[in-house]
Amino acid sequence: MKEAAIQYQKALKTFHKLGQPATEAIWWHQLGIVHHKAQRWDEAEQHYREAARLHEEQGNLAMAAQTWSQLGMVNQDAGRIEVAIAWYDKAILEAKAISDMVNLAKTLSNLANLLQTQHNPSTADVAVARHHAEESLAIKQTLDPSTAEIWKTYNILAQITDQQGHKEQSRAYRQKARQANSAFMGAQHKVKKHGLFIAGVVAAVFGNAEACRKLEVATQQDGAKNPGLVNAIRFILNGDRDEGSLVDPLDPEDSMIVSAILRGIADPATLQALLGDE
Repeated sequence: MKEAAIQYQKALKTFHKLGQPATEAIWWHQLGIVHHKAQRWDEAEQHYREAARLHEEQGNLAMAAQTWSQLGMVNQDAGRIEVAIAWYDKAILEAKAISDMVNLAKTLSNLANLLQTQHNPSTADVAVARHHAEESLAIKQTLDPSTAEIWKTYNILAQITDQQGHKEQSRAYRQKARQANSAFMGAQHKVKKHGLFIAGVVAAVFGNAEACRKLEVATQQDGAKNPGLVNAIRFILNGDRDEGSLVDPLDPEDSMIVSAILRGIADPATLQALLGDE
């Protein structure tokens, strides 16, 4: 990351000297991302602000709105909630004005997530969060699935409806999130990385002693780091096959691992796609 920052800084100086503010703005934004990932919130905000200023001066309001959305994210991560909300609102207004549906859907989803995850959200905050999430979902349903990442909004709606006490609706949204995420090729690649582990759990279910031993060691090591997945696997080893109850508490990646394990138990031939030539 340090090397990336050095290269971006060099590019920034070059395009500044050449008098190319549109390209210079891109590098200000990239440096903002570098500082953001390093959790240097103030530096990230400074770079994003300069990128946004240059985009506005060039009349590139689509890029400015995307940077305003990033300013919302960095202030959210820094715990400056009211500031984050203001940046998200600004990005949403501009995205609507120029019909930038991709950025609009993403920013609405981010704002919904912020409102429902802040400390002790009010009933009104949760209701507004749901409105934004539902608006984001309606847009994402019209977009390219690989661009929309619709499962993220389904998960946010699952959390919101859970807070509102609508348990069945929450469970339905989680199921839709899993289905949407499973259909995404990037998600399939993530699951394939766990192919040997998934096959090991299936082998343990069928009584393979060596697989049982290795799984016990693995679950003891990972229990503190990932208790949700470890608990789900223990339920499976005890005979639980109710996919809904097993995956509901899990994040999307862990839920796909558990679903793959259950498919492997029902039909071991499905493991071949995960293991490849191994």
